[in-house]
Amino acid sequence: MPTNVIFLSMSGKIFTGQLSDNFTLDELAKVVTDKLGKAENGGSFRYIVKGTEFSADDPNKFEEQKKLITSGVTVYVCQRMRGG
Repeated sequence: MPTNVIFLSMSGKIFTGQLSDNFTLDELAKVVTDKLGKAENGGSFRYIVKGTEFSADDPNKFEEQKKLITSGVTVYVCQRMRGG
């Protein structure tokens, strides 16, 4: 059964998406980029769920964290800033 998720971007855009039962980080990223486009200035997005920032650079760590994404949960989408 797919997981229905609510996404909220820093610009205030709210949208829903469906993730498959065994979704991957790439699938999550595709749902976001299909709605928001690519992150500006060559950056990337950060995903925050229930106060936990997901490891978007480490698929193995993401596999451990993704149990927090359940139907009806809100995923906050933030743009990762480059620089210091």
